[in-house]
Amino acid sequence: SRAPLRPPVPPQLGSEAAMMCVARAHECGAGDVCRVMWALASMRACPRTAATAALLDVLVSVASEATPAELAAAIWALPRLSSLSPRYLVMRRTGALKELAAASRSALPRCSPAQLAQLAAGFTALTYYPGASWMKEHRQACIALREQFDIRTLTNVRAAYQRLLTQDV
Repeated sequence: SRAPLRPPVPPQLGSEAAMMCVARAHECGAGDVCRVMWALASMRACPRTAATAALLDVLVSVASEATPAELAAAIWALPRLSSLSPRYLVMRRTGALKELAAASRSALPRCSPAQLAQLAAGFTALTYYPGASWMKEHRQACIALREQFDIRTLTNVRAAYQRLLTQDV
């Protein structure tokens, strides 16, 4: 039997944690920013939209320094941090998401199968299409690691591809 889900963290607490990270971003490394985003998403903390947008800006500014694992975790977390629909974040922050997709694209050859799945799932949950060249390079990275994929991860990537390629973005 599964453990019951924890109740979500109140939005105010999630916003305060997000804004503390934003305020201290100059002291934090890319890994710290990515881990804060992942932790908030894992706790089901939905910061207010302004806090999520500020976190996105910080993430974009440090994305080139992040490891593939950190970047994949942060992109997976991003749609789970929005107190509104992730589509709202996409509509308001398309430029930042485009920069984030470019940063993640350079990390694709160094990603593990699980990280490739996280990246695809994150962009899918955002309803953000990262571009044809990103998709091509992601697919090439998956093909290069095809022997390392377990059935669950492969299924997750395929489902994400189907949604990314058929959703109205």
